[in-house]
Amino acid sequence: MRPSHHDGRPMTTAMLDTSPGGLARWLEEREGARLGVPIERARKSLARRTGIAAGTFESLRKGRLKGVRDYIVERLTRAAIEALNADIERDAHALETLRRMARQGGRASCQAEVARLVASMKRAQALIDEGRGE
Repeated sequence: MRPSHHDGRPMTTAMLDTSPGGLARWLEEREGARLGVPIERARKSLARRTGIAAGTFESLRKGRLKGVRDYIVERLTRAAIEALNADIERDAHALETLRRMARQGGRASCQAEVARLVASMKRAQALIDEGRGE
């Protein structure tokens, strides 16, 4: 499940704020949506997985840190890339399923979904490439 804006619209990777605070917010919201838990619990799960203290996530989210150490930025970036790669893999699986359905049933409705998934995968891959400096 992807994070959404407060009004319920889905959040795309093209809208991702790549600052440390933006990445922390995005990761927390994504983790909360994925697990179906409040941000506070998602923060603890992320802290365990990334090795970044839950308090640091909270400070980043609220913009309280003046300087962010390089290792924190690296861990945030790595976690975001892993999350985006997971989205790409999920979308690729869904795309393959839709392609099979389209071949079997010849449904025109599948074409729009396939196009949406391809565009989503391209946006995520571009963001990953941008993060790597490619």
